[in-house]
Amino acid sequence: MLTQVQTLLKLKKYFPLIIVLLGLLIYSNTFQSSFHFDDEFMLRSIPIFIENKAWFSNPRAIGNLTFAFNYALHERNVFGYHLINLSIHLATSVLVYFLSLLIFRTPAIKDKKIAKQKYWFSFFIALIFVAHPLQIQAVTYIVQRFSSLSALFYIWGLWSYFKGRLDQRPSYYLWAIIAFLLGLFTKADGATWPLAIVLSEGLFFPAKNLRSKILTKFLIPALLFFAPLLMVLKFFKKVIFAAQFSFLGEVVTSKTYFLTQMRVIPKYIQLLFFPLNQNFDYYFPISKSFMEPAVWLGFCFLTMIIVVAILLIKKQPLISFGIIWFFITLIVTSSFIPISDVIFEHRLYLPMMGFAFFLVIGVYKLLAHFISDQSQRMNNFIFFMTAIVLFYGVLTYRRNLVWKNDLSLMTDVIQKSPLKARGYNWLAIALQKDGNLTAAKENYLQAIKLKSNYQDAYNNLANIYSYEGDLPNALKYYNLALDLGRRINEIKLNIGLTYFNVKQYDVALQYFNEVLEDDPKNMLAVKYIEMTQAKLAGSKER
Repeated sequence: MLTQVQTLLKLKKYFPLIIVLLGLLIYSNTFQSSFHFDDEFMLRSIPIFIENKAWFSNPRAIGNLTFAFNYALHERNVFGYHLINLSIHLATSVLVYFLSLLIFRTPAIKDKKIAKQKYWFSFFIALIFVAHPLQIQAVTYIVQRFSSLSALFYIWGLWSYFKGRLDQRPSYYLWAIIAFLLGLFTKADGATWPLAIVLSEGLFFPAKNLRSKILTKFLIPALLFFAPLLMVLKFFKKVIFAAQFSFLGEVVTSKTYFLTQMRVIPKYIQLLFFPLNQNFDYYFPISKSFMEPAVWLGFCFLTMIIVVAILLIKKQPLISFGIIWFFITLIVTSSFIPISDVIFEHRLYLPMMGFAFFLVIGVYKLLAHFISDQSQRMNNFIFFMTAIVLFYGVLTYRRNLVWKNDLSLMTDVIQKSPLKARGYNWLAIALQKDGNLTAAKENYLQAIKLKSNYQDAYNNLANIYSYEGDLPNALKYYNLALDLGRRINEIKLNIGLTYFNVKQYDVALQYFNEVLEDDPKNMLAVKYIEMTQAKLAGSKER
Protein backbone atom coordinates (compact mmCIF):
# COMPACT_ATOMS: atom_id res chain seq x y z
CA MET A 1 0.00 0.00 0.00
CA LEU A 2 1.32 3.41 -0.94
CA THR A 3 2.23 5.66 1.95
CA GLN A 4 0.86 9.19 2.19
CA VAL A 5 4.25 10.57 1.09
CA GLN A 6 4.35 8.34 -1.99
CA THR A 7 0.78 9.34 -2.86
CA LEU A 8 1.67 13.02 -2.64
CA LEU A 9 4.82 12.40 -4.68
CA LYS A 10 2.62 11.49 -7.62
CA LEU A 11 1.99 15.23 -7.84
CA LYS A 12 5.69 15.94 -8.51
CA LYS A 13 5.00 16.95 -12.12
CA TYR A 14 2.99 19.83 -10.67
CA PHE A 15 5.77 21.01 -8.32
CA PRO A 16 7.04 23.75 -10.70
CA LEU A 17 3.46 24.99 -11.13
CA ILE A 18 2.93 25.09 -7.36
CA ILE A 19 6.15 27.10 -6.97
CA VAL A 20 4.87 29.63 -9.51
CA LEU A 21 1.38 29.80 -7.99
CA LEU A 22 2.78 30.38 -4.49
CA GLY A 23 4.96 33.19 -5.82
CA LEU A 24 1.99 34.78 -7.60
CA LEU A 25 -0.10 34.57 -4.45
CA ILE A 26 2.37 36.13 -2.03
CA TYR A 27 3.31 38.90 -4.50
CA SER A 28 -0.28 39.49 -5.68
CA ASN A 29 -0.46 42.75 -3.71
CA THR A 30 2.57 44.35 -5.39
CA PHE A 31 1.46 45.04 -8.97
CA GLN A 32 0.39 48.60 -8.20
CA SER A 33 3.13 49.34 -5.63
CA SER A 34 4.77 52.61 -6.56
CA PHE A 35 8.26 53.37 -7.83
CA HIS A 36 10.76 54.01 -5.01
CA PHE A 37 14.06 55.83 -4.51
CA ASP A 38 16.48 54.78 -7.31
CA ASP A 39 13.55 53.73 -9.51
CA GLU A 40 13.13 57.41 -10.42
CA PHE A 41 16.78 57.66 -11.47
CA MET A 42 16.29 54.57 -13.62
CA LEU A 43 13.20 56.06 -15.26
CA ARG A 44 15.14 59.23 -16.12
CA SER A 45 18.23 57.42 -17.38
CA ILE A 46 16.61 54.73 -19.55
CA PRO A 47 15.42 57.18 -22.27
CA ILE A 48 19.00 58.52 -22.44
CA PHE A 49 20.28 54.94 -22.63
CA ILE A 50 17.90 54.25 -25.54
CA GLU A 51 18.66 57.53 -27.33
CA ASN A 52 22.44 57.03 -27.12
CA LYS A 53 22.11 53.36 -28.14
CA ALA A 54 24.64 52.55 -25.41
CA TRP A 55 23.72 48.88 -25.52
CA PHE A 56 27.03 47.31 -24.54
CA SER A 57 29.14 50.21 -23.24
CA ASN A 58 27.33 49.94 -19.91
CA PRO A 59 28.46 47.24 -17.44
CA ARG A 60 24.77 46.52 -16.69
CA ALA A 61 23.68 46.48 -20.32
CA ILE A 62 21.46 43.38 -20.15
CA GLY A 63 19.49 44.68 -17.19
CA ASN A 64 19.16 48.07 -18.84
CA LEU A 65 17.83 46.41 -22.00
CA THR A 66 15.00 44.88 -19.99
CA PHE A 67 14.17 48.30 -18.54
CA ALA A 68 14.31 49.78 -22.04
CA PHE A 69 11.81 47.13 -23.12
CA ASN A 70 9.57 48.05 -20.17
CA TYR A 71 9.86 51.76 -20.92
CA ALA A 72 9.01 51.27 -24.59
CA LEU A 73 5.83 49.39 -23.65
CA HIS A 74 4.77 51.00 -20.39
CA GLU A 75 6.72 54.24 -19.86
CA ARG A 76 5.78 55.08 -16.23
CA ASN A 77 3.02 52.48 -15.79
CA VAL A 78 4.34 50.54 -12.81
CA PHE A 79 2.34 47.34 -13.52
CA GLY A 80 4.54 46.25 -16.43
CA TYR A 81 7.73 46.68 -14.42
CA HIS A 82 6.36 44.59 -11.54
CA LEU A 83 5.18 41.94 -13.98
CA ILE A 84 8.69 41.52 -15.43
CA ASN A 85 10.32 41.56 -11.99
CA LEU A 86 8.01 38.89 -10.63
CA SER A 87 8.39 36.79 -13.79
CA ILE A 88 12.16 36.82 -13.30
CA HIS A 89 11.76 35.78 -9.66
CA LEU A 90 9.40 32.93 -10.54
CA ALA A 91 11.65 31.71 -13.36
CA THR A 92 14.68 31.77 -11.06
CA SER A 93 12.78 29.85 -8.38
CA VAL A 94 11.76 27.14 -10.86
CA LEU A 95 15.37 26.93 -12.05
CA VAL A 96 16.45 26.47 -8.43
CA TYR A 97 14.11 23.46 -8.32
CA PHE A 98 15.58 21.88 -11.46
CA LEU A 99 19.17 22.65 -10.43
CA SER A 100 18.53 21.01 -7.06
CA LEU A 101 17.24 17.88 -8.82
CA LEU A 102 20.46 17.71 -10.84
CA ILE A 103 22.56 18.05 -7.69
CA PHE A 104 20.81 14.98 -6.29
CA ARG A 105 21.81 13.12 -9.48
CA THR A 106 25.52 13.80 -9.06
CA PRO A 107 27.94 10.89 -8.39
CA ALA A 108 28.57 11.95 -4.78
CA ILE A 109 24.85 12.11 -3.88
CA LYS A 110 22.83 9.80 -6.15
CA ASP A 111 23.58 6.59 -4.24
CA LYS A 112 22.84 8.02 -0.81
CA LYS A 113 19.51 7.34 0.90
CA ILE A 114 18.78 11.06 0.92
CA ALA A 115 18.63 11.10 -2.90
CA LYS A 116 15.48 8.96 -2.82
CA GLN A 117 13.54 12.00 -1.66
CA LYS A 118 15.14 14.37 -4.16
CA TYR A 119 11.81 15.69 -5.45
CA TRP A 120 10.62 16.70 -1.99
CA PHE A 121 13.94 18.30 -1.05
CA SER A 122 14.21 20.19 -4.34
CA PHE A 123 10.59 21.29 -4.05
CA PHE A 124 11.02 22.80 -0.59
CA ILE A 125 14.38 24.38 -1.49
CA ALA A 126 12.62 26.21 -4.32
CA LEU A 127 9.64 27.11 -2.11
CA ILE A 128 11.95 28.69 0.49
CA PHE A 129 13.65 30.60 -2.31
CA VAL A 130 10.38 31.93 -3.76
CA ALA A 131 8.63 32.68 -0.46
CA HIS A 132 11.31 34.12 1.85
CA PRO A 133 10.62 37.79 2.73
CA LEU A 134 14.27 38.78 2.25
CA GLN A 135 13.69 38.31 -1.50
CA ILE A 136 11.26 41.25 -1.56
CA GLN A 137 13.86 43.94 -2.16
CA ALA A 138 15.07 42.21 -5.35
CA VAL A 139 11.50 41.70 -6.57
CA THR A 140 9.18 44.50 -5.41
CA TYR A 141 11.89 47.18 -5.54
CA ILE A 142 11.93 47.56 -9.30
CA VAL A 143 15.47 48.80 -9.89
CA GLN A 144 16.89 45.78 -8.06
CA ARG A 145 15.87 43.67 -11.02
CA PHE A 146 19.61 43.73 -11.63
CA SER A 147 20.04 41.38 -8.63
CA SER A 148 17.29 38.92 -9.53
CA LEU A 149 18.15 38.86 -13.25
CA SER A 150 21.83 38.30 -12.50
CA ALA A 151 20.81 35.41 -10.24
CA LEU A 152 18.60 33.98 -12.99
CA PHE A 153 21.59 33.79 -15.35
CA TYR A 154 23.81 32.48 -12.54
CA ILE A 155 21.43 29.58 -11.77
CA TRP A 156 20.73 28.92 -15.44
CA GLY A 157 24.47 28.76 -16.14
CA LEU A 158 25.03 26.32 -13.29
CA TRP A 159 22.06 24.19 -14.37
CA SER A 160 23.50 24.05 -17.91
CA TYR A 161 26.90 23.05 -16.54
CA PHE A 162 25.41 20.25 -14.43
CA LYS A 163 23.27 19.11 -17.36
CA GLY A 164 26.30 18.90 -19.64
CA ARG A 165 28.33 17.16 -16.96
CA LEU A 166 25.71 14.56 -16.02
CA ASP A 167 24.31 13.81 -19.47
CA GLN A 168 27.70 14.14 -21.24
CA ARG A 169 26.31 16.73 -23.64
CA PRO A 170 29.05 19.32 -24.32
CA SER A 171 26.60 21.70 -26.04
CA TYR A 172 25.27 22.61 -22.59
CA TYR A 173 28.68 24.01 -21.66
CA LEU A 174 28.22 26.64 -24.36
CA TRP A 175 24.90 27.65 -22.80
CA ALA A 176 26.62 27.77 -19.42
CA ILE A 177 29.22 30.23 -20.72
CA ILE A 178 26.54 32.33 -22.43
CA ALA A 179 24.55 32.50 -19.18
CA PHE A 180 27.72 33.43 -17.27
CA LEU A 181 28.46 36.31 -19.67
CA LEU A 182 24.86 37.53 -19.58
CA GLY A 183 25.06 37.56 -15.80
CA LEU A 184 28.31 39.54 -15.86
CA PHE A 185 26.68 42.18 -18.07
CA THR A 186 23.73 42.38 -15.70
CA LYS A 187 25.49 42.84 -12.35
CA ALA A 188 28.94 42.15 -10.93
CA ASP A 189 27.50 39.48 -8.61
CA GLY A 190 27.87 37.04 -11.51
CA ALA A 191 31.66 37.20 -11.26
CA THR A 192 31.71 34.45 -8.63
CA TRP A 193 30.04 31.90 -10.92
CA PRO A 194 33.32 30.03 -11.68
CA LEU A 195 33.83 29.60 -7.93
CA ALA A 196 30.42 27.97 -7.75
CA ILE A 197 31.66 25.55 -10.42
CA VAL A 198 34.75 24.81 -8.31
CA LEU A 199 32.52 24.20 -5.29
CA SER A 200 30.21 21.90 -7.25
CA GLU A 201 33.08 19.92 -8.74
CA GLY A 202 34.78 19.51 -5.39
CA LEU A 203 31.67 18.33 -3.57
CA PHE A 204 29.64 16.41 -6.14
CA PHE A 205 31.98 14.99 -8.79
CA PRO A 206 34.72 12.77 -7.35
CA ALA A 207 37.67 12.80 -9.76
CA LYS A 208 38.66 9.48 -11.34
CA ASN A 209 42.33 10.41 -11.61
CA LEU A 210 44.73 13.23 -10.76
CA ARG A 211 44.72 14.70 -14.28
CA SER A 212 40.93 14.86 -14.32
CA LYS A 213 40.91 16.39 -10.85
CA ILE A 214 43.34 19.14 -11.78
CA LEU A 215 41.65 19.90 -15.10
CA THR A 216 37.96 19.87 -14.21
CA LYS A 217 38.06 20.97 -10.59
CA PHE A 218 40.64 23.70 -10.64
CA LEU A 219 42.28 24.66 -13.94
CA ILE A 220 39.24 25.40 -16.13
CA PRO A 221 37.23 27.19 -13.39
CA ALA A 222 40.35 29.09 -12.33
CA LEU A 223 40.87 30.33 -15.90
CA LEU A 224 37.22 31.37 -16.08
CA PHE A 225 37.45 33.27 -12.80
CA PHE A 226 40.97 34.53 -12.38
CA ALA A 227 41.78 35.53 -15.97
CA PRO A 228 38.95 38.09 -16.18
CA LEU A 229 39.57 39.08 -12.55
CA LEU A 230 43.24 39.86 -13.18
CA MET A 231 42.34 41.90 -16.27
CA VAL A 232 39.73 43.87 -14.34
CA LEU A 233 42.13 44.47 -11.45
CA LYS A 234 44.86 45.61 -13.82
CA PHE A 235 42.75 48.29 -15.45
CA PHE A 236 40.19 49.16 -12.77
CA LYS A 237 41.91 48.42 -9.46
CA LYS A 238 41.89 52.07 -8.37
CA VAL A 239 38.21 52.41 -9.23
CA ILE A 240 37.06 49.14 -7.64
CA PHE A 241 38.94 49.62 -4.38
CA ALA A 242 38.58 53.41 -4.21
CA ALA A 243 37.39 54.73 -0.87
CA GLN A 244 33.71 55.62 -0.68
CA PHE A 245 31.72 57.88 1.59
CA SER A 246 28.84 56.34 3.50
CA PHE A 247 25.62 58.27 3.82
CA LEU A 248 26.57 58.96 7.44
CA GLY A 249 29.63 60.81 6.14
CA GLU A 250 32.16 58.14 7.11
CA VAL A 251 35.05 57.13 4.86
CA VAL A 252 34.62 53.55 3.65
CA THR A 253 37.92 51.88 2.73
CA SER A 254 38.57 48.25 1.86
CA LYS A 255 39.69 47.68 5.44
CA THR A 256 36.77 49.38 7.19
CA TYR A 257 34.28 47.81 4.77
CA PHE A 258 35.61 44.32 5.54
CA LEU A 259 35.51 45.01 9.27
CA THR A 260 31.93 46.25 9.00
CA GLN A 261 30.91 43.13 7.09
CA MET A 262 31.93 41.11 10.14
CA ARG A 263 28.83 42.68 11.73
CA VAL A 264 26.70 42.78 8.59
CA ILE A 265 26.93 39.09 7.64
CA PRO A 266 25.80 37.85 11.09
CA LYS A 267 22.87 40.27 10.73
CA TYR A 268 22.11 38.68 7.35
CA ILE A 269 22.18 35.22 8.94
CA GLN A 270 19.81 36.35 11.69
CA LEU A 271 17.43 37.74 9.06
CA LEU A 272 17.55 34.52 7.07
CA PHE A 273 16.32 32.48 10.03
CA PHE A 274 14.14 35.15 11.61
CA PRO A 275 13.17 37.79 9.03
CA LEU A 276 11.61 40.18 11.53
CA ASN A 277 11.95 43.98 11.63
CA GLN A 278 13.16 44.13 8.05
CA ASN A 279 14.32 47.55 6.97
CA PHE A 280 14.84 49.16 3.59
CA ASP A 281 17.56 51.47 4.95
CA TYR A 282 19.44 50.19 7.99
CA TYR A 283 21.36 52.47 10.33
CA PHE A 284 24.76 50.77 10.29
CA PRO A 285 27.83 52.87 11.23
CA ILE A 286 31.25 51.84 9.92
CA SER A 287 33.59 49.72 12.04
CA LYS A 288 37.16 51.01 12.17
CA SER A 289 38.98 48.49 14.35
CA PHE A 290 39.12 44.74 14.64
CA MET A 291 39.13 45.19 18.41
CA GLU A 292 35.52 46.36 18.45
CA PRO A 293 33.68 43.54 20.28
CA ALA A 294 31.00 43.16 17.59
CA VAL A 295 33.69 42.87 14.90
CA TRP A 296 35.88 40.18 16.43
CA LEU A 297 32.88 38.28 17.75
CA GLY A 298 31.39 38.36 14.26
CA PHE A 299 34.70 37.24 12.76
CA CYS A 300 34.91 34.30 15.19
CA PHE A 301 31.28 33.37 14.51
CA LEU A 302 31.75 33.39 10.73
CA THR A 303 35.07 31.54 10.95
CA MET A 304 33.42 28.85 13.04
CA ILE A 305 30.66 28.44 10.42
CA ILE A 306 33.20 28.10 7.61
CA VAL A 307 35.26 25.57 9.60
CA VAL A 308 32.11 23.53 10.29
CA ALA A 309 31.23 23.61 6.59
CA ILE A 310 34.68 22.28 5.68
CA LEU A 311 34.54 19.55 8.34
CA LEU A 312 31.14 18.40 7.05
CA ILE A 313 32.19 18.12 3.41
CA LYS A 314 32.55 14.32 3.40
CA LYS A 315 29.68 13.39 5.70
CA GLN A 316 27.19 16.12 4.82
CA PRO A 317 28.15 17.54 1.41
CA LEU A 318 24.71 19.13 0.81
CA ILE A 319 24.85 21.12 4.05
CA SER A 320 28.45 22.14 3.27
CA PHE A 321 27.31 23.19 -0.20
CA GLY A 322 24.61 25.44 1.25
CA ILE A 323 26.98 27.15 3.69
CA ILE A 324 29.86 27.65 1.25
CA TRP A 325 27.46 28.80 -1.50
CA PHE A 326 26.20 31.49 0.89
CA PHE A 327 29.71 32.87 1.41
CA ILE A 328 30.82 32.57 -2.23
CA THR A 329 27.81 34.50 -3.51
CA LEU A 330 28.44 37.27 -0.97
CA ILE A 331 32.05 37.85 -2.05
CA VAL A 332 31.29 40.76 -4.38
CA THR A 333 29.14 42.72 -1.94
CA SER A 334 30.44 41.65 1.47
CA SER A 335 34.22 41.43 1.38
CA PHE A 336 36.91 44.01 0.54
CA ILE A 337 35.26 46.03 -2.25
CA PRO A 338 34.01 49.22 -0.58
CA ILE A 339 30.37 50.16 -1.23
CA SER A 340 28.88 53.32 0.27
CA ASP A 341 25.84 51.42 1.61
CA VAL A 342 27.26 48.61 3.71
CA ILE A 343 24.03 46.60 4.09
CA PHE A 344 21.07 45.94 1.79
CA GLU A 345 18.66 43.02 1.84
CA HIS A 346 18.66 42.50 -1.92
CA ARG A 347 22.27 41.29 -1.65
CA LEU A 348 20.90 38.07 -0.15
CA TYR A 349 18.87 37.15 -3.22
CA LEU A 350 21.38 34.68 -4.69
CA PRO A 351 22.83 33.53 -1.32
CA MET A 352 19.24 32.52 -0.45
CA MET A 353 19.69 29.28 -2.41
CA GLY A 354 22.51 28.23 -0.10
CA PHE A 355 20.39 29.01 2.94
CA ALA A 356 17.50 27.02 1.46
CA PHE A 357 19.74 23.97 1.00
CA PHE A 358 21.04 24.28 4.56
CA LEU A 359 17.57 24.69 6.05
CA VAL A 360 15.82 21.92 4.12
CA ILE A 361 18.56 19.31 4.51
CA GLY A 362 19.20 20.45 8.08
CA VAL A 363 15.55 19.97 9.10
CA TYR A 364 15.53 16.50 7.56
CA LYS A 365 18.79 15.49 9.29
CA LEU A 366 17.49 16.81 12.61
CA LEU A 367 14.31 14.76 12.30
CA ALA A 368 16.39 11.71 11.41
CA HIS A 369 17.96 11.87 14.89
CA PHE A 370 14.57 11.53 16.55
CA ILE A 371 12.48 9.49 14.10
CA SER A 372 13.82 6.19 12.78
CA ASP A 373 10.81 5.23 10.64
CA GLN A 374 11.35 6.69 7.15
CA SER A 375 7.67 7.14 6.33
CA GLN A 376 6.92 8.89 9.62
CA ARG A 377 10.05 11.01 9.27
CA MET A 378 9.03 12.21 5.81
CA ASN A 379 5.49 12.96 6.98
CA ASN A 380 6.91 15.13 9.75
CA PHE A 381 9.43 16.70 7.38
CA ILE A 382 6.70 17.71 4.93
CA PHE A 383 4.59 19.09 7.78
CA PHE A 384 7.42 21.20 9.28
CA MET A 385 8.68 22.47 5.92
CA THR A 386 5.17 23.39 4.81
CA ALA A 387 4.72 25.34 8.05
CA ILE A 388 8.02 27.18 7.51
CA VAL A 389 7.15 28.03 3.89
CA LEU A 390 3.71 29.29 4.93
CA PHE A 391 5.28 31.36 7.72
CA TYR A 392 7.71 32.97 5.29
CA GLY A 393 4.95 33.44 2.71
CA VAL A 394 2.68 35.28 5.16
CA LEU A 395 5.60 37.50 6.24
CA THR A 396 6.34 38.28 2.59
CA TYR A 397 2.73 39.20 1.82
CA ARG A 398 2.54 41.45 4.88
CA ARG A 399 5.93 43.05 4.25
CA ASN A 400 4.88 43.83 0.68
CA LEU A 401 2.08 46.00 2.09
CA VAL A 402 4.79 48.30 3.45
CA TRP A 403 6.08 48.73 -0.12
CA LYS A 404 2.73 50.08 -1.35
CA ASN A 405 4.02 53.66 -1.73
CA ASP A 406 6.75 55.99 -0.52
CA LEU A 407 4.69 57.18 2.44
CA SER A 408 4.24 53.68 3.84
CA LEU A 409 7.82 52.59 3.08
CA MET A 410 9.55 55.68 4.45
CA THR A 411 7.37 55.77 7.54
CA ASP A 412 8.60 52.23 8.21
CA VAL A 413 12.20 53.30 7.60
CA ILE A 414 12.20 56.17 10.09
CA GLN A 415 10.55 53.97 12.73
CA LYS A 416 13.39 51.46 12.40
CA SER A 417 16.25 53.88 11.63
CA PRO A 418 15.31 57.01 13.63
CA LEU A 419 18.93 58.22 13.71
CA LYS A 420 19.41 58.12 9.94
CA ALA A 421 18.56 61.34 8.10
CA ARG A 422 17.91 59.81 4.69
CA GLY A 423 14.56 58.28 5.69
CA TYR A 424 13.25 61.66 6.86
CA ASN A 425 14.27 63.27 3.58
CA TRP A 426 12.56 60.54 1.54
CA LEU A 427 9.44 60.73 3.71
CA ALA A 428 9.39 64.50 3.28
CA ILE A 429 9.56 64.11 -0.51
CA ALA A 430 6.60 61.71 -0.36
CA LEU A 431 4.63 64.10 1.86
CA GLN A 432 5.48 66.98 -0.47
CA LYS A 433 4.17 65.04 -3.47
CA ASP A 434 1.04 64.30 -1.44
CA GLY A 435 0.52 68.02 -0.79
CA ASN A 436 1.26 67.89 2.95
CA LEU A 437 3.82 70.68 2.93
CA THR A 438 3.78 71.35 6.68
CA ALA A 439 4.69 67.76 7.54
CA ALA A 440 7.21 67.73 4.69
CA LYS A 441 9.01 70.77 6.13
CA GLU A 442 9.11 69.18 9.58
CA ASN A 443 10.77 66.05 8.18
CA TYR A 444 13.28 68.04 6.11
CA LEU A 445 14.24 69.94 9.26
CA GLN A 446 14.62 66.65 11.17
CA ALA A 447 16.87 65.34 8.39
CA ILE A 448 19.00 68.48 8.63
CA LYS A 449 19.13 68.16 12.42
CA LEU A 450 20.51 64.63 12.09
CA LYS A 451 22.89 65.49 9.26
CA SER A 452 23.95 69.13 9.10
CA ASN A 453 25.61 68.76 5.66
CA TYR A 454 22.58 67.13 4.00
CA GLN A 455 22.42 69.17 0.80
CA ASP A 456 19.37 67.40 -0.63
CA ALA A 457 17.32 68.27 2.45
CA TYR A 458 18.36 71.95 2.34
CA ASN A 459 17.54 72.18 -1.37
CA ASN A 460 14.22 70.35 -1.03
CA LEU A 461 13.16 72.48 1.93
CA ALA A 462 14.06 75.62 0.03
CA ASN A 463 11.92 74.39 -2.89
CA ILE A 464 8.86 74.30 -0.63
CA TYR A 465 9.48 77.85 0.61
CA SER A 466 9.99 78.92 -3.00
CA TYR A 467 6.66 77.32 -3.96
CA GLU A 468 4.99 79.15 -1.06
CA GLY A 469 6.51 82.46 -2.15
CA ASP A 470 8.55 82.78 1.06
CA LEU A 471 11.63 84.40 -0.50
CA PRO A 472 13.70 84.94 2.70
CA ASN A 473 13.42 81.32 3.87
CA ALA A 474 13.88 79.94 0.36
CA LEU A 475 17.11 81.93 -0.11
CA LYS A 476 18.28 80.97 3.39
CA TYR A 477 18.16 77.24 2.67
CA TYR A 478 19.33 77.53 -0.95
CA ASN A 479 22.42 79.40 0.25
CA LEU A 480 23.06 76.79 2.93
CA ALA A 481 22.87 74.17 0.17
CA LEU A 482 25.27 76.20 -2.01
CA ASP A 483 27.76 76.41 0.85
CA LEU A 484 28.15 72.63 0.71
CA GLY A 485 29.79 72.99 -2.70
CA ARG A 486 28.04 70.40 -4.87
CA ARG A 487 25.26 70.56 -7.48
CA ILE A 488 25.88 74.29 -7.75
CA ASN A 489 24.15 74.79 -11.10
CA GLU A 490 21.01 72.90 -10.07
CA ILE A 491 20.65 75.05 -6.96
CA LYS A 492 21.33 78.27 -8.87
CA LEU A 493 18.59 77.38 -11.31
CA ASN A 494 16.26 76.88 -8.35
CA ILE A 495 17.24 80.29 -6.94
CA GLY A 496 16.64 81.85 -10.35
CA LEU A 497 13.18 80.26 -10.53
CA THR A 498 12.41 81.55 -7.04
CA TYR A 499 13.19 85.13 -8.12
CA PHE A 500 11.25 84.53 -11.34
CA ASN A 501 8.16 83.48 -9.40
CA VAL A 502 8.22 86.70 -7.35
CA LYS A 503 8.70 88.66 -10.62
CA GLN A 504 12.28 89.79 -9.91
CA TYR A 505 13.26 88.94 -13.48
CA ASP A 506 16.59 90.82 -13.56
CA VAL A 507 17.95 88.84 -10.60
CA ALA A 508 16.56 85.58 -12.01
CA LEU A 509 18.28 86.23 -15.36
CA GLN A 510 21.58 86.80 -13.56
CA TYR A 511 21.45 83.32 -11.98
CA PHE A 512 20.40 81.64 -15.23
CA ASN A 513 23.27 83.31 -17.10
CA GLU A 514 25.76 82.18 -14.46
CA VAL A 515 24.67 78.58 -14.98
CA LEU A 516 24.90 78.88 -18.78
CA GLU A 517 28.41 80.36 -18.53
CA ASP A 518 29.52 77.39 -16.44
CA ASP A 519 27.63 74.81 -18.54
CA PRO A 520 26.91 76.02 -22.09
CA LYS A 521 24.99 72.81 -22.86
CA ASN A 522 22.54 73.23 -20.00
CA MET A 523 19.22 73.26 -21.85
CA LEU A 524 17.23 74.16 -18.75
CA ALA A 525 19.29 77.34 -18.36
CA VAL A 526 18.64 78.19 -22.05
CA LYS A 527 14.92 77.58 -21.59
CA TYR A 528 14.72 79.72 -18.44
CA ILE A 529 16.75 82.55 -20.01
CA GLU A 530 14.37 82.68 -22.97
CA MET A 531 11.40 82.58 -20.62
CA THR A 532 12.81 85.40 -18.46
CA GLN A 533 13.82 87.57 -21.43
CA ALA A 534 10.26 87.28 -22.77
CA LYS A 535 8.91 88.52 -19.44
CA LEU A 536 11.38 91.41 -19.39
CA ALA A 537 10.49 92.37 -22.97
CA GLY A 538 6.80 92.26 -22.12
CA SER A 539 7.23 94.52 -19.10
CA LYS A 540 9.21 97.05 -21.16
CA GLU A 541 6.51 97.18 -23.83
CA ARG A 542 3.97 98.01 -21.15
